Amino acid sequence: MDPENQVIYFTHADCSAEEVKTLVTLIKQEIPCRGVEVGYIGPIIGASIGPDAVGIWGFGQEVTYKNGD
Repeated sequence: MDPENQVIYFTHADCSAEEVKTLVTLIKQEIPCRGVEVGYIGPIIGASIGPDAVGIWGFGQEVTYKNGD
């Protein structure tokens, strides 16, 4: 899959609007993608990981790894 047609997903635990804007800009500079979707980490997981935590992911080609080959 070519990255230019993919969407990157960015989620955060109560980061400031300025931090989110900065991180989205950095993602767009480093990864050629169609867009970046932003969402919040929910309160259950957020309580465990704390404020300002982030997660970034996307979907691409399947990666396989075989131990010992």
